[in-house]
Amino acid sequence: MPITLEPWQLFVICCAFGWVNKGSRLRRFREVYTEIPRKNGKSAISAGVALYCFACDNEFGAEVYSGATTEKQAWEVFRPARLMCKRTPMLTEAFGIEVNASNMNRPEDGARFEPLIGNPGDGSSPHCAVVDEYHEHATDALYTTMLTGMGARRQPLMWAITTAGYNIEGPCYDKRREVIEMLNGSVPNDELFGIIYTVDEGDDWTDPQVLEKANPNIGVSVYREFLLSQQQRAKNNARLANVFKTKHLNIWVSARSAYFNLVSWQSCEDKSLTLEQFEGQPCILAFDLARKLDMNSMARLYTREIDGKTHYYSV
Repeated sequence: MPITLEPWQLFVICCAFGWVNKGSRLRRFREVYTEIPRKNGKSAISAGVALYCFACDNEFGAEVYSGATTEKQAWEVFRPARLMCKRTPMLTEAFGIEVNASNMNRPEDGARFEPLIGNPGDGSSPHCAVVDEYHEHATDALYTTMLTGMGARRQPLMWAITTAGYNIEGPCYDKRREVIEMLNGSVPNDELFGIIYTVDEGDDWTDPQVLEKANPNIGVSVYREFLLSQQQRAKNNARLANVFKTKHLNIWVSARSAYFNLVSWQSCEDKSLTLEQFEGQPCILAFDLARKLDMNSMARLYTREIDGKTHYYSV
């Protein structure tokens, strides 16, 4: 079945491959960073990009890699690309592609396309490197090795596509910051293209209206009914809230699960309370002291007995 690209996919592809330098006519962007929630067609678009660079990009002996931290993840891009070739004889015949069990190659010029796990070492000369789910990488070893190995290629492409994660001290979040700084114009980088699909700061993650903002493929590869059910589960169970935010709204969080439901917590707010109302009463002070890239915090807790029940006040 042919794949029809959605508008957001067309935009990314057209920018990545259609924006060229006037003099050399070679591609402007060497790095493409796409951050998007799960089930929005990441693997399919990445497989198509990798195949194009492997067979159609006029690069002699192109080396194309699908890199990830685990074999299973590396195959998430290579598998659909391999399947596309096996089911499209016209493609393999036109470009002389040999489809093997764990790699593909073109005997005519020695080009190859294969999955890559972990740190590949310094011997490769990639024309295109696809890094899938970059948020799972603890270090930037694979990304940096691929990027620094592209010096002998005319118009190499570093293609990173990922969902948000939990490690805000990892390489993916660093790259995200770099993209945001580039988009804001504070740190220019003419060779980096980045696009991030998420909700805006201040949006209510429990509002069904925000689902479409973060999921451009809603109704195509991910269904609205599924997202609504996941949203409702997250509202009902605080432990699922951060998973939903990260995987389906593309919001970075610092922990996989939350201790309690912040929506329920916020509904208890009483703006009329003041410290003077608790003057002379016992107070419990709680401190959270930062060790790394975190915030110091302090909270005051008071209690009152009302009708035989203990009420807690944090003022």
